[in-house]
Amino acid sequence: RAADCISALSSTGHSAWWSKAANGHGGHENTFLASPEEAMSFVRQGHEPDCEVFEGREFLLQRDVSNCMLVDGRRFTLRLYLVVVEGPSRSRAFLAREGLVFRALE
Repeated sequence: RAADCISALSSTGHSAWWSKAANGHGGHENTFLASPEEAMSFVRQGHEPDCEVFEGREFLLQRDVSNCMLVDGRRFTLRLYLVVVEGPSRSRAFLAREGLVFRALE
Protein backbone atom coordinates (compact mmCIF):
# COMPACT_ATOMS: atom_id res chain seq x y z
CA ARG A 1 0.00 0.00 0.00
CA ALA A 2 2.77 2.46 0.80
CA ALA A 3 4.39 1.85 -2.58
CA ASP A 4 1.08 2.52 -4.37
CA CYS A 5 0.59 5.71 -2.38
CA ILE A 6 4.11 6.95 -3.10
CA SER A 7 3.71 6.17 -6.79
CA ALA A 8 0.43 8.10 -6.91
CA LEU A 9 1.93 11.07 -5.07
CA SER A 10 4.84 11.38 -7.46
CA SER A 11 2.63 11.25 -10.55
CA THR A 12 -0.02 13.83 -9.58
CA GLY A 13 1.98 17.02 -9.93
CA HIS A 14 0.30 18.54 -6.84
CA SER A 15 2.71 20.29 -4.56
CA ALA A 16 0.99 20.51 -1.17
CA TRP A 17 -0.83 17.80 0.79
CA TRP A 18 -2.51 17.28 4.17
CA SER A 19 -2.28 14.15 6.29
CA LYS A 20 -5.38 13.56 8.38
CA ALA A 21 -6.26 10.93 10.95
CA ALA A 22 -8.86 8.67 9.36
CA ASN A 23 -11.06 8.94 12.45
CA GLY A 24 -10.16 12.55 13.23
CA HIS A 25 -12.41 15.57 13.47
CA GLY A 26 -12.17 19.32 13.69
CA GLY A 27 -8.68 19.53 12.22
CA HIS A 28 -7.07 17.64 15.10
CA GLU A 29 -3.99 15.64 14.08
CA ASN A 30 -3.82 17.30 10.65
CA THR A 31 -0.34 17.91 9.27
CA PHE A 32 0.50 20.19 6.34
CA LEU A 33 2.98 18.59 3.94
CA ALA A 34 4.46 21.29 1.72
CA SER A 35 5.82 19.07 -1.06
CA PRO A 36 5.33 15.64 -2.64
CA GLU A 37 8.69 14.64 -1.12
CA GLU A 38 7.48 15.58 2.36
CA ALA A 39 4.27 13.60 1.80
CA MET A 40 6.23 10.59 0.56
CA SER A 41 8.48 10.80 3.63
CA PHE A 42 5.38 10.87 5.86
CA VAL A 43 4.00 7.74 4.16
CA ARG A 44 7.34 5.91 4.42
CA GLN A 45 7.70 6.87 8.10
CA GLY A 46 4.31 5.32 8.91
CA HIS A 47 5.44 1.97 7.59
CA GLU A 48 8.61 1.73 9.67
CA PRO A 49 8.57 -0.61 12.70
CA ASP A 50 7.84 1.08 16.05
CA CYS A 51 6.65 4.34 14.47
CA GLU A 52 5.21 6.43 17.31
CA VAL A 53 3.42 8.84 14.95
CA PHE A 54 1.01 6.20 13.67
CA GLU A 55 0.76 3.72 16.59
CA GLY A 56 -1.67 1.52 14.64
CA ARG A 57 -3.88 4.43 13.52
CA GLU A 58 -4.87 5.01 9.93
CA PHE A 59 -4.22 8.27 8.11
CA LEU A 60 -5.29 9.61 4.77
CA LEU A 61 -3.63 12.07 2.42
CA GLN A 62 -5.60 14.89 0.83
CA ARG A 63 -4.43 17.26 -1.86
CA ASP A 64 -4.35 20.87 -0.68
CA VAL A 65 -6.90 23.07 -2.43
CA SER A 66 -5.33 26.48 -2.78
CA ASN A 67 -8.18 28.35 -4.47
CA CYS A 68 -11.11 27.11 -2.39
CA MET A 69 -14.27 29.01 -1.51
CA LEU A 70 -13.90 31.15 1.63
CA VAL A 71 -16.32 32.64 4.16
CA ASP A 72 -15.09 35.93 5.61
CA GLY A 73 -11.65 35.11 4.20
CA ARG A 74 -11.41 31.76 5.97
CA ARG A 75 -11.81 28.12 4.98
CA PHE A 76 -14.90 26.36 6.23
CA THR A 77 -16.64 23.01 6.34
CA LEU A 78 -20.31 22.14 6.33
CA ARG A 79 -21.94 19.42 8.37
CA LEU A 80 -25.26 18.38 6.91
CA TYR A 81 -27.45 15.55 8.12
CA LEU A 82 -29.04 13.20 5.60
CA VAL A 83 -31.16 10.15 6.29
CA VAL A 84 -31.69 7.62 3.51
CA VAL A 85 -34.54 5.14 3.88
CA GLU A 86 -34.51 2.20 1.51
CA GLY A 87 -37.84 0.59 0.74
CA PRO A 88 -38.82 -2.36 -1.39
CA SER A 89 -39.76 -0.21 -4.38
CA ARG A 90 -37.73 2.99 -3.91
CA SER A 91 -35.35 4.86 -1.65
CA ARG A 92 -36.12 8.20 -0.05
CA ALA A 93 -33.71 10.79 1.32
CA PHE A 94 -34.41 13.41 3.96
CA LEU A 95 -32.10 16.39 4.48
CA ALA A 96 -32.31 18.12 7.85
CA ARG A 97 -33.31 21.79 7.73
CA GLU A 98 -30.47 22.68 10.05
CA GLY A 99 -26.76 22.02 9.74
CA LEU A 100 -23.48 23.42 11.00
CA VAL A 101 -20.79 25.61 9.49
CA PHE A 102 -17.29 25.38 10.93
CA ARG A 103 -14.86 28.20 10.08
CA ALA A 104 -11.10 28.00 10.40
CA LEU A 105 -9.69 29.99 13.31
CA GLU A 106 -6.62 31.16 11.39
